[in-house]
Amino acid sequence: MSRLQSPKLKVLVHACVRMYSDEPKRVVYVDPFKVAIAAHDADVIFVTHPHGDHFSEKDIKKLSKPDTVLVSVEDCRAQAEAAGFSGDRFVSVAPGQKIEVRGLTAEAVPAYNVGKAFHTQSKGWVGYVINIDGKRVYVMGDTDDNEDVRAVQTDVLFVPIGGIYTMDMHEAAAYTNAVKPAKVVPLHYGALDDTRRSAEGFAELIDSDIEVRIDI
Repeated sequence: MSRLQSPKLKVLVHACVRMYSDEPKRVVYVDPFKVAIAAHDADVIFVTHPHGDHFSEKDIKKLSKPDTVLVSVEDCRAQAEAAGFSGDRFVSVAPGQKIEVRGLTAEAVPAYNVGKAFHTQSKGWVGYVINIDGKRVYVMGDTDDNEDVRAVQTDVLFVPIGGIYTMDMHEAAAYTNAVKPAKVVPLHYGALDDTRRSAEGFAELIDSDIEVRIDI
């Protein structure tokens, strides 16, 4: 287990991930939340679903600039427009859809719970596989292990481990070991409750041929 040191992929807090692409040069965020610095540097912001710890208008505004594009599901359109994203600055996606935005390609992957009512499949909420400098980076959103996420191939996996609303650390570890990314980073812990130990426990459950990185 190691800490995530690369400046190209970094967890900020909770489920917020920042990415840098060299070709094309882009700054990308997924699910901004509790952002400490108003960087105003985002080229693209991806949001997985409308819940406040994933679609946070004040945090999106801290990162956006006049030409930032917001990508999200149709359920977020009203929130996006309220935050100033309309016309070609808002891209609506549906599960399974592939898009190109600001020179980057991405795929929306279904994200839903199994046997829970928090994030049902019928809502059409998503995670994202984003292609960054030739690598497939999968930020899962709020989901359980299910047949749709099992079908994804990825180089770097950002997986929720918080439990209750998502997989817990045991379920997330079983999923990770099954899909075998080169690297895995746990998300969705520590910001809203004291679950830091879950990240350490998660790391201990991961097969030795998968690199685990923890950063929060």
